[in-house]
Amino acid sequence: NALAKLLKNCRIEYNPPHIGAPGSKAMASASRLLRGQWNPQIDLDQQALLSIHSDEAMTTIQVGSGALGSAYITFDGKFDPIALAEKFMALVSSDLEALFHPDGVVTIYDGEMDKLNPKQFLKKHRIVRSRRDNFEGVKERLAHVISAPAPRPEDTAIHFGVPEDAAQLESVFASSSEHDEPQVWAEWSPIAPLWKEISEQHGFTDHLRSTDAEVLQSLATKRNVIIVVAHAEGKAIHLPAPPPKGSTISSDELQAHRDAIAENSPMVYLFCCETAKIDGITSFVDELLDCGVRAVVAPQTKIGAISSSRLFDQFLAGGKAELSMLSSLQRAEEISEYREMETWIG
Repeated sequence: NALAKLLKNCRIEYNPPHIGAPGSKAMASASRLLRGQWNPQIDLDQQALLSIHSDEAMTTIQVGSGALGSAYITFDGKFDPIALAEKFMALVSSDLEALFHPDGVVTIYDGEMDKLNPKQFLKKHRIVRSRRDNFEGVKERLAHVISAPAPRPEDTAIHFGVPEDAAQLESVFASSSEHDEPQVWAEWSPIAPLWKEISEQHGFTDHLRSTDAEVLQSLATKRNVIIVVAHAEGKAIHLPAPPPKGSTISSDELQAHRDAIAENSPMVYLFCCETAKIDGITSFVDELLDCGVRAVVAPQTKIGAISSSRLFDQFLAGGKAELSMLSSLQRAEEISEYREMETWIG
């Protein structure tokens, strides 16, 4: 009934509707972003944009194409709950797919409903996301991320923070009230060998130690940093090394190394649960971006160690195939049918 009411009352406009100040400003920034070329490797008609904004009275979905400009789908009220937003976007997804260039890049720009994963209804496109209305920052990062190559062994550090024995598991999950060592270790015991075998099959044979110091060093020196971790919590990730208690990378540690990270400006891939999930007003991903990282590929949700390993496998194959990072990720998603790893640029 709620979905039917939305469809009955929605309006399509070609001029920005009158909405609250933050939304109006963001829509103006998004329109400005569409008018400029994002990267020489793509044409203007390959650029697309999607953003959701609301005030107390109405919600507006801005849909933009570099060739055609923006249209605004507006209806009274708000998307509440998020399940309603998911149903609505699934319903109009075929129209969006037809509007957007088949080999295009879609930017999800600022707006609300950041928990809504656009990859669940836009499955044929390369997608990047920004939570913030930051025109200059998004423009700069877009230019880089579109042409960034997929990780290759010679320019990538992979840090495995997956426990390799019950003692390491205990140290990683020490702060978790859900930890049940016998049951959890039985589930985790095959995971570290699986992920390492996958990386070795693609030529990534340099298995680096996964202490906080080594990871921070990689962030300051490597073009690509991939972190595979068993446990992330809030704005921190927990690592099993060094024994016996392991180590933690927190937002404070990142800020302490901010200058070195910003000078290197790497791409970061976090195969770690909920690292893009908002904790308070920011996330671990936001902390990395604030420290100068170019882009972060990370999930908002809990991720399955087995199901996400299939994406990991296909994604690493993209470097040998000389694909771009975004193309390699999109191809890996099609093959694995796993779409929880989102690309964040702001």
